[in-house]
Amino acid sequence: MLTPAGRLVRLILNDRLNNTQIATQTGLTRGTVADWRERINDNGLVDADFEGLDETEIRKLVTPGRYNGKTVFVQPDFTAVRFEKQERDVTLKLLHQEYLEKAPNGKKAMSYTTFCREYAAFLQLNSPELHFTYEPGEMIQFDFVGRKQRKWPTLHHESGVVREFEIAVGISALSQKLFVNAIESQAQAPFFAFVADMFEFYGGVPVLLTVDNFKAAIKEPRRHSAPAVPTAGMQALADHYGFGIFAARVRKPRDKGLGEGAVGITQNQILAPLRNRSFFSLAELNAAIRPLLDAANERPMKTHRDESRNVRFVRLDRQGYQPLPKQRYEHGEWTLKLRAGQDYRVLVDNNRYSVPARLAGKTVDVKTTLHSVQIFREGKSVATHQRVDTVGEPVTNPDHMPAGHRSASLTRLAGAKALVRDVGPNAVVFIEQNFRRNKKPNDTAAAAIRLVALADMFSADRVDAACEKAVLLSAANPTKVEEILSSGLEAFTPDDEAITEEQTPSGNVRGPAYFAEILDFKRKDRRNG
Repeated sequence: MLTPAGRLVRLILNDRLNNTQIATQTGLTRGTVADWRERINDNGLVDADFEGLDETEIRKLVTPGRYNGKTVFVQPDFTAVRFEKQERDVTLKLLHQEYLEKAPNGKKAMSYTTFCREYAAFLQLNSPELHFTYEPGEMIQFDFVGRKQRKWPTLHHESGVVREFEIAVGISALSQKLFVNAIESQAQAPFFAFVADMFEFYGGVPVLLTVDNFKAAIKEPRRHSAPAVPTAGMQALADHYGFGIFAARVRKPRDKGLGEGAVGITQNQILAPLRNRSFFSLAELNAAIRPLLDAANERPMKTHRDESRNVRFVRLDRQGYQPLPKQRYEHGEWTLKLRAGQDYRVLVDNNRYSVPARLAGKTVDVKTTLHSVQIFREGKSVATHQRVDTVGEPVTNPDHMPAGHRSASLTRLAGAKALVRDVGPNAVVFIEQNFRRNKKPNDTAAAAIRLVALADMFSADRVDAACEKAVLLSAANPTKVEEILSSGLEAFTPDDEAITEEQTPSGNVRGPAYFAEILDFKRKDRRNG
């Protein structure tokens, strides 16, 4: 195909059209055509002189004056400059200084401004863009929306004070279906909750999740050939759902180009319509975001034959997503490589939690959630405890103890109470009352073992309720608990069965007069005898 200059030269050399007609054909002015015709004729140029020349070479041949007047600089090795800048993060200021030092004497060197301009032109010509092709369910790209306050709605505390928040965006790579939610911050807990919500929104888990280098997700960023190091929490999240983590390089937005595009769509199509509104909770804000998100996903895309993101997701993407795990991820703080003491306990938040005795002196990883302490050894769960708030209280699972230790610990009140702690709080009170009344540690140990066995036979809730009744009756012994359970009286409350004054006793019920008569007869008999 002819270039604009080549087309102009051919029309002039054909000499079949006048200047006005050529100007009409090429979109140039009549004066430009006349100037080129004059230069071609004056220099005696013919078709053979232009054969094989590109656009710039044709212009230099016809109008050399425009090029001869330009200053000829010493050309830097911009390929080497690009490597130093992009791969080794060297500043252009330093690279320009090194270029000046290497420039031959007597040759014209570029100023810093010209150096930067020419480097930018080099990148434009030597940086072709690669458009990736994705497979179904291959990747979700994630990003936070940058703050442009003029396009953001306002979130208030109940007191009316303006509250900070973040807008998080995910985009499924193949279908480009969006998920947007407002979260509290970029901390781990709200981010992990967003990821769980996002996977539930898509109905599955992708092979890869692309993230930026923020502290909740990435501990050490990806540089050169070295892969990124995710945080322990992020790795645990990935292990739970079964996806891989792909971290973008620092200051390389093209590594997550779809995510950057999703940010722009979110700014213009979701946040901008809400820019003049105020909200008083994240739930209220997300409720307003959802219909705008649905509209964005339903909008036809001209670049995809007017198919919407939702249609493309159902047709292409959904089949490649992995199924969701049975349980939603529970966020917790991870502490790695804690060493268990010889008492087979691990110190967590100033409390000591037990592990199996075989792990005494070994290192374990600990995940603490709002309600639990989960202990892992080489990726396998070895213990789970209910988290306690009291400081300094050891938490021991009797199953973790050697047989000899277990028998000995039950002869102490703390050990017996620990054994029945999972039965319920009333069982703990029952054991303490039993211990303080009979003052026989071995009997209290037997009572604790019996309560655990009853919990297996009936249920922990029923045994705990029966313990409550036994304590109220001041009969803290396991036999009484078993009697209550056998008769089903653990759920009995006096108000349910109390006889009111209006109720008349049946004729078959012996009243107090009957028993008074019998007692009086027995007294007289003893006196006479």
